[in-house]
Amino acid sequence: MPYATTDDGVRLYVEETGAGAPVVFVHEFAADHRSWEAQMRHFGQRYRAVTYGARGYPPSDVPPDPASYSQQLGAAAKNMEALNALYAVQLDNSTSQLEIQNTVMEKLSASAQNTDALAGEVAKLSQNLSQLNSVYGNMLAAMNVRS
Repeated sequence: MPYATTDDGVRLYVEETGAGAPVVFVHEFAADHRSWEAQMRHFGQRYRAVTYGARGYPPSDVPPDPASYSQQLGAAAKNMEALNALYAVQLDNSTSQLEIQNTVMEKLSASAQNTDALAGEVAKLSQNLSQLNSVYGNMLAAMNVRS
C-alpha cells in the first residue's frame, strides 16, 4: 500500500489514479478514504484524483497523541495554498504565452498583407516592362537594329 509520511512521522494511506491536474478528496470524520471511490473512478479518467486516509483512520497510522489530529487540517490548508500559488504562476505563464502568440499572429497577418501588396506592385511592374519592351522593341525593329 502507498503511504505518505507527515512531518511528525505519521504514515497516511494514499490512493491516486489518473494523470493531469490533481483533484484531492478529503474525507470527513464519519467516513474514510473509501467514501470517494466513485468520484476517484470518475475524475481519475481526466485528472489525477487523490484521496487519503486521515490520521487515525486505518490503514493510516493511529497516533497516540490526540493533539496531532489538529495538525491535519492546517497541513491540508497549507498544501492547498501552495497548489493555488503554483496554479497562479502557471496561469500567468499561460497568459504571457497567449499574448506572445497573439503578437506573432498580428505580425504574420501584417506580413501577409505586405506580401499581397508587393505581389500587386510586381504585377504592375511586369506589365509596365512588357509595355516598354513592346514599344522599344518596335522602335528597334523599325530602325533595323539588331541586338
